[in-house]
Amino acid sequence: SGIKRGTYSSPNAVDQNYEITKYIGSLYQNCLGRKADAAGLESWARLITSGQKSAAGAALGFINSPEITKKNLKNDAFIKLAYKTILQRTPTAAEVKNWASQIKNGLSRKDMLKTFFQSAEFANLTKKIGIPAYFYNDVMPTAKGSSIVAEALKWVGRGIYRNGGTNPATGADCSGFTQYIFAQFGIHINRTAAEQALNGVRVTDPRPGDLVLWSSHAAIYIGDGRIVAAANPWQGIKISYIARVVTPGRFLGYYRVNGVE
Repeated sequence: SGIKRGTYSSPNAVDQNYEITKYIGSLYQNCLGRKADAAGLESWARLITSGQKSAAGAALGFINSPEITKKNLKNDAFIKLAYKTILQRTPTAAEVKNWASQIKNGLSRKDMLKTFFQSAEFANLTKKIGIPAYFYNDVMPTAKGSSIVAEALKWVGRGIYRNGGTNPATGADCSGFTQYIFAQFGIHINRTAAEQALNGVRVTDPRPGDLVLWSSHAAIYIGDGRIVAAANPWQGIKISYIARVVTPGRFLGYYRVNGVE
């Protein structure tokens, strides 16, 4: 009677979609500089084919892996790695210079990566592969209010005040300081105090990590009626009671920034 013809369906995720498997292989090669190991390749393929990870989520997994973080890459090297891993190409000298300048002026690396993931170039690349470019959580990072406060308090007594500045290490004014602190968690807020009100919702029950805004001053609420802020050139970054703040601007209120839990 002979052998009947049949079909075989592999249970392995790497065999389900060639383009996805190829994409994961490129992450290993472009980011880690090595070929994919079988177990790792299967694990990432399963995460993507099951819808648990987007293209951005996978790329972040590689960029934030111990193999990369232990290298403590300088900004230029990190920018080049991001281009090669995410956009699968080598950046121009002008592109590296532009991003390095933005990072020097306070842009976080997380915010830079978010811009890459939301670019038309990345969207076109992932469309060809047939997977989502990113999920909401990939590009809208969140932070605990307590973490925001802890980061801000690190600068009390040692941060430098400088009008127009955006980095407490070299000098920051009030809104430059708040912008810098939130940027450390990949959360971008506007530059001036009044404009920062647009980055969240006004609340009447402030909690640690909320912005406290006046039309001409910005601070971070730390609890018990107190704030931490870049005050002035002679006091630098300091803690004070809201009731004792003296500023020519009018009080705008408390604002919970988008992305802060």
